[in-house]
Amino acid sequence: MSERKPSFEEFLQHFVEHLSEKGARNLSSEFPAVREALKTCFDGEDPFATIERLAEEKRIAVRPLKSGASITLRRETGRSSTADATLERMGVTGEGTEQLSHEEFVVRAITKLRRGGYMGIHSVFSGFNDAFKQYFHGEDPADVTAHLAREGKIQLRPAKRGVMLYLHGEAPKTTSVEDTLKKMGLEGERAQLSPDEFVKRAIMSLRETDYKGIHSVYSGFNDAFKKYYGTDPVQVTATLSKEGKIVTRPVKGGVMIYLPEDAPTSTSANAILKKMNLALDMPEKVSHQEFVERAIATLRREGYKGIHSVYSGFNEAFKRYFGKDPVDVTNRLSKEGKIVIRPRKGGAMLYLPNDAPKS
Repeated sequence: MSERKPSFEEFLQHFVEHLSEKGARNLSSEFPAVREALKTCFDGEDPFATIERLAEEKRIAVRPLKSGASITLRRETGRSSTADATLERMGVTGEGTEQLSHEEFVVRAITKLRRGGYMGIHSVFSGFNDAFKQYFHGEDPADVTAHLAREGKIQLRPAKRGVMLYLHGEAPKTTSVEDTLKKMGLEGERAQLSPDEFVKRAIMSLRETDYKGIHSVYSGFNDAFKKYYGTDPVQVTATLSKEGKIVTRPVKGGVMIYLPEDAPTSTSANAILKKMNLALDMPEKVSHQEFVERAIATLRREGYKGIHSVYSGFNEAFKRYFGKDPVDVTNRLSKEGKIVIRPRKGGAMLYLPNDAPKS
């Protein structure tokens, strides 16, 4: 009788433990042995779906790399060996007798973790975020660093997949409000344009080559609007969007603003309902519970167990179908044990009870 073929999960567990014993803490997808292993079929298991599930269950930690990803086996204590290594580089431990303040921790992280020739550190790739969460018992570093930046203790700059952290005065210079207005041809001018004209001119003047829209924050638009009118632009852009004069799309750190003719198309609520085999003109509507269960089953992507309430199109489809907000309904179904909700940035993940990751 042939020996049973190990599952991918068993393989991953034993292989990382083997590397750990040899002094290698991380398992990289660029490592030749792993690349070959990932090509192997594990009796119907999707390796990447398994990795995602194990990460959700906090049994492994996954860090994005320039090419591929790094997978770290978490210790039974729940501590991350990656975070421990980062704290060691900083010269601190999670159980030290002298607890650092938030500010002291961040300043030390910047000075100890930045590489030669660099003035700042990436919040994710440097290991800072994980180390912060471990040291401060799960606190979110984003809120703390944003607060310190507002107080002028550190400086932040947006970066791909996170932010760059700098000591005060060491961050690269950004375009000033005056430079943004000058680029729009409004240098030194009092508020003469209507908000409608201002927004349209900003889109035309501030968008980068090959881009159709502008980011409300990173383009300098928000600050320029505040300087020109003395008011916050959020309500104005929301109104213009409702009137169809511009199109906005939520993105990380703000919104993208487009002229109507340049906006990328998004999946409509009707298209989502069609995918769910539902229509507004059906003689009888399905129940709230049936709608949510059908949405999870049909809208989740291959390899995923749940759906994001916003990015999957679920929220808009629910509003279109029932004419009401889904939040109260999903919360009630969660309390009744009919579905499971996990908070996520920008919304929540919705799961069927048997598919939800362990909290």
